[in-house]
Amino acid sequence: MPLDGMWNITVQWYAGEFLCKVLSCLKLFSMYALAFMMVVLSLGRSLAITRPLAVQNNRKLQQSMTSLAWILSSIFAGPQAGGSQVRGQPRACNLVRPYCKIK
Repeated sequence: MPLDGMWNITVQWYAGEFLCKVLSCLKLFSMYALAFMMVVLSLGRSLAITRPLAVQNNRKLQQSMTSLAWILSSIFAGPQAGGSQVRGQPRACNLVRPYCKIK
């Protein structure tokens, strides 16, 4: 991601609060989407081996498993958008957890 690359080069966050939240959410979303899609692929192949005739042209099952993977990715990545803020010197885009105070 270009924004993340620029942040690593400059060591400061220049893109603003909104893009900090979007980038943080997209990072987690892509991680969850990758994991869930791997599960969907594995389940699809498992079903193709164990029940080849039942799954052969079942488009609805394929769409529902893929949709569920995207929905779960969105749900799990959503809270990241609310917890990211630009803070500190140098300005950094960090996840802020008000319930977790580190001393």
